[in-house]
Amino acid sequence: MGQPAIAIACVVVALAACGAGGPGQAAGSAAGPPAIDGVVTGAERIYGNEINGHRAYSDLAFVAGNQTLLAQLGRGELAAAQAYAQRLMTHNHILHITRISVIAGGRALINTVWNSNGAFVVAPVTRALRYHGRTLGSLLVCVQDVVGFVRLIGRYLGAQAVVRGSSGQVRTSLPAAAKVKLPSSGSATIAGKQYKVGSFHLGGWEGETLTVWVLKAL
Repeated sequence: MGQPAIAIACVVVALAACGAGGPGQAAGSAAGPPAIDGVVTGAERIYGNEINGHRAYSDLAFVAGNQTLLAQLGRGELAAAQAYAQRLMTHNHILHITRISVIAGGRALINTVWNSNGAFVVAPVTRALRYHGRTLGSLLVCVQDVVGFVRLIGRYLGAQAVVRGSSGQVRTSLPAAAKVKLPSSGSATIAGKQYKVGSFHLGGWEGETLTVWVLKAL
């Protein structure tokens, strides 16, 4: 949903310039040529900007410094804190936050998502929450869901993408590819169309493994 910084976008577009058989059948071959390697590199950079960019840490600082939320958590008013955190996401027109959670003692004190896509997001930025000298827990803030990440790949790299999480969730810009066994690299034919394929692995929310395939039509 969000956009990477302009500098990153320019690098990604430059890289973009430099599959998976039909349903039930995939044909893998040798590693893709530099063109698909460039798309993979570009997609990795987009992801890195979403989880390590200025916006992510700015939004984290905003939530961590909110005295109303801290006070509610400090008093153990978890239902109120949950509702307030939800409002911070949905009623703020400047920040772009898709998920907020506070973890303490191995359990989530609050866990809010922007919408249904907020259940499948990129890795969060984190920091310890402290209030009046007491540690309340670990704050996790995410500024991008996987749907948004897939859209950015299409916007900046002109490629299709499939992202599968170890939780079993899948998001893709190419629905026909969702149920196809994709090769880690090589070529693929999907719904009668040929693609070059590249892939890589990422860490997602709370350690979930994301496998990302990028596909460029031949």
